[in-house]
Amino acid sequence: MKIINQQGISLLEVLISVLVLSVGLLGLGKLQLFSLKGSNNAHFRTIASILAADLGDRMRINSDGVALAAYTITSSESTSICAASTPKLCVGSSLCSASELATFDLYQVSCGIKNGLHKSLGLKNLLPSATMSIDCGSLVCNTGVQHTITIRWEETDNFDADENGQVRTLIWNVLP
Repeated sequence: MKIINQQGISLLEVLISVLVLSVGLLGLGKLQLFSLKGSNNAHFRTIASILAADLGDRMRINSDGVALAAYTITSSESTSICAASTPKLCVGSSLCSASELATFDLYQVSCGIKNGLHKSLGLKNLLPSATMSIDCGSLVCNTGVQHTITIRWEETDNFDADENGQVRTLIWNVLP
């Protein structure tokens, strides 16, 4: 019986196991990327919900501003709110009319505001390419008529910076 010297077999086994391990690690890396993307998109939905609920509460508080239809805006108007001059600051003990308070509320939710210790970030700073519209669906926007707050933003569906994201929409119904 002749004994054959087998040299290099264990090296080949090590190379195959390294290849299998590297394919598994690449799969785990891709899973991590999708997990981060999903977490980021869930964060955007949460922010949109919080801002819509905040604006709905502000509308319930300022029913006179709702009766004046001061809260009704379109998507194109929401993008120009931040470009306008800062409205009268209606925080604390300052006296504001219902219309001024509605303008301040829309500005704060859309753009955020910074006043001493009081700081808030708005839709523009928290959601990518965000717009907001408020509509009551009837000819007369008054208290007791359901208003619909619609917030749209862009979510990225892939990891390529050149690709456009998908537009997401949150619709929040409010009965001020």
